[in-house]
Amino acid sequence: MPSSLDRRAMKRPPPVPGSAEWRAALRGGQNQGHKRSLPIRLRWILLGLVVVAAAGGIVVAIDRSGEPGTDEEIAAERAEEMVSMPPPVPLPPARWPQIGQEPEPQTAAAAPVPAAALPATPQTTSVAIPPAQATAVIPGKPSTPPPPMLPARILPLPDGSQPWQRYAVAPRDLSGRPAIAIVIDDMGLDRRRSARAAALPAPLTLSFLPYAEDLPEQTRNARAHGHELLVHIPMEPLSRHFDAGPGTLKVGLSTDDLAERFRHDLSQFDSYVGINNHMGSRFTAYAPGMSVIMAELRDRGLLWLDSRTIANSVGMAEARQYGVPSIERDVFLDDVMTEAAVRKQLATLKAIALKTGRAVAIGHPHDQTLNVLTSWLGEAAQEGFVMVPLSQLVRAQMPAEPVTPSAPAAAGIASGPTEEGAAAPN
Repeated sequence: MPSSLDRRAMKRPPPVPGSAEWRAALRGGQNQGHKRSLPIRLRWILLGLVVVAAAGGIVVAIDRSGEPGTDEEIAAERAEEMVSMPPPVPLPPARWPQIGQEPEPQTAAAAPVPAAALPATPQTTSVAIPPAQATAVIPGKPSTPPPPMLPARILPLPDGSQPWQRYAVAPRDLSGRPAIAIVIDDMGLDRRRSARAAALPAPLTLSFLPYAEDLPEQTRNARAHGHELLVHIPMEPLSRHFDAGPGTLKVGLSTDDLAERFRHDLSQFDSYVGINNHMGSRFTAYAPGMSVIMAELRDRGLLWLDSRTIANSVGMAEARQYGVPSIERDVFLDDVMTEAAVRKQLATLKAIALKTGRAVAIGHPHDQTLNVLTSWLGEAAQEGFVMVPLSQLVRAQMPAEPVTPSAPAAAGIASGPTEEGAAAPN
């Protein structure tokens, strides 16, 4: 039971607002309310955490609703997707040149893709391009038609000979003696040394670079001294540190570009019997490019001297395939540019000539080489060796046929037949 004091408190009227009793009662109620409110706030915090956790669970459930719940189920679904995909379209096999470093130029006659692997397309009519006319596709270069091919059969010159025979220096009488042909290439750039080489006793075979200056004058001078002429065609070497010069024939060029560069080189002077390679350790091992060159030599009636700057050159094999008169170098005279080294190589040259009956050397217009040749040519003649033009050794490897060698040709007559069979500048 409440006490008398409690009963009096219960009967006491409420304090007047603003009075001291009212303010004291208010302070006491706030303190008591603060003590009671702590558990309530804690419960609200816990309740909030529960709500947040529940909401997160709902979000996770929604996010996972579209995927399997285990790694095995995910893997199974990926496998089903792979099975439902169409099979990949097989690619045609890649074609590579023999040297195995750069791809053969892509031709228009590519390997067909199986029809079953292609999407349905409207019917079209395709025309097959013969391999001889197919050209490489060069990105960014406008498509051009292939260059016109000269006749497959050589149209003979008026005297019945081909240009390599027409512009050959007269053959020498061997009478059973060993024959030696000495070729001096890299001619034309160094005018002084080139003139000195042309002044050596004839007959030598002098090969001029097509980008030298004043070639008509220089080559006329060489012909006037009784020497035979070649065009020294720049071809791509293996080493990127060496530059064969402007207009180099390179692996990967299109048929059009190769033919254009080659024909430009052949148009720089006249009265030559053929060509040999300047550098070219990379290009001469590249059969697709060499076949373009051999087809042009065949159609122009010119010979090929393989300088053999690399052991796996395909030059001789391609020349035989195209019926091009050809021969290869036996000795380099001046890889080491000392007079003693040149004399050692000339001794090797004589040994080959004694063994086989003939030998071919290639040298360059270096002072050391020219110094030695100035005396050696006379010495070799006294020992019974015969210096001959290169064309004589080429002819000796072919069936005998009557040929009338010419006197030095006049300027303006090029080593190539026209459609009428006469010589022309290109």
